[in-house]
Amino acid sequence: IGAGVAGLSAGCFLSKSSSVAILERESHAGTQSSGRSAAVFIESYENYTVSGLTMDSKDFFLDPPKGFSDHELMRRRGGLSLVGEGEERLAEEFLELWSQRCPSLKVIDKEEALSRVPSLKSGAFVHGIFDPELYDIDVNELLAGFSRSIRQNKGELFFDFSIRKFGFDEKRWLVDGAKQSITGSIIINAAGAWANEIASLGEIDRCPIVPCRRTALTVQSDERSKSWPMVHTFSKGLYFKPEAGDLLISPQDETEFAAVDAFPDEIDVATAIDRFESVCSHSVRSVKRAWAGLRTLAPDRVPVIGPSSSNPHFIWLAGQGGFGVQTAPAIGKIIADFLLDAKEIPADIRADRFEDFVG
Repeated sequence: IGAGVAGLSAGCFLSKSSSVAILERESHAGTQSSGRSAAVFIESYENYTVSGLTMDSKDFFLDPPKGFSDHELMRRRGGLSLVGEGEERLAEEFLELWSQRCPSLKVIDKEEALSRVPSLKSGAFVHGIFDPELYDIDVNELLAGFSRSIRQNKGELFFDFSIRKFGFDEKRWLVDGAKQSITGSIIINAAGAWANEIASLGEIDRCPIVPCRRTALTVQSDERSKSWPMVHTFSKGLYFKPEAGDLLISPQDETEFAAVDAFPDEIDVATAIDRFESVCSHSVRSVKRAWAGLRTLAPDRVPVIGPSSSNPHFIWLAGQGGFGVQTAPAIGKIIADFLLDAKEIPADIRADRFEDFVG
């Protein structure tokens, strides 16, 4: 359930040797979080668990299966973290934590940072940390590749499929939609911000995952910014990166929000512009487009993967926060290996770690 990058990745790997149906409420894939992501590949992201899933996905992105895509899935962008005054010790701790795992991370002085992004204000930071292994991910190409693979393997995708109810008869699930019903032995709940709502429809215990709104906008830029790395402040209050000839900016907000089609708040847009102009001399004359998406997070900021403790035929595929795209190949394979070959799901991402949760 869900044709975002999570559901499609699992469906892709499963469809190689099993019957798969993808049910999606929207009219096309990736309408919600997957299609609203900054879409980057960052190895030193969140924690070691997320980092491991990211690194396990790298080979797929750089060398996808034959016929998956006619275009590159990733292109090297590079990432620049700006370390502000008073953040030097935090930067040292970051490097102590990540340098062994990501040996290409390096401290660069102000002069080198300015050479990479000439529009930076020299007084806005002390030095930088550069990551040459940050890549842009082509989400549209990734979603298309997963969808194409599912169809080639005789799987089906059902769009505009609004689920009214579903139940389990001890052998199979029956999912009732507005226009048709579908049966299956396993349900994979890849509904993103709506994952708990889907669980409740099937009388499955909920998980402690929370949807959070993230805002982004694009502003006009010029040719000079095309080669810039992705830039973010060490305080995690801002990032910006070149995007299709423009600049994409986010205040990195993470506001708990209801599971709805999210829209940006004017205050968050204004905050993003203010923070951007505080570190960059590129003035924002107008906003070309602004949007918001929902990232769903577990308390430990680690994915929630595997069978529900209340019904082993209901599989959680949720809580991918802001890292769902960059971890999709690895997580899709974990789901397939578990269901097809009975391989164990790593304990740190198993859904049953929250079996005592009451919500």
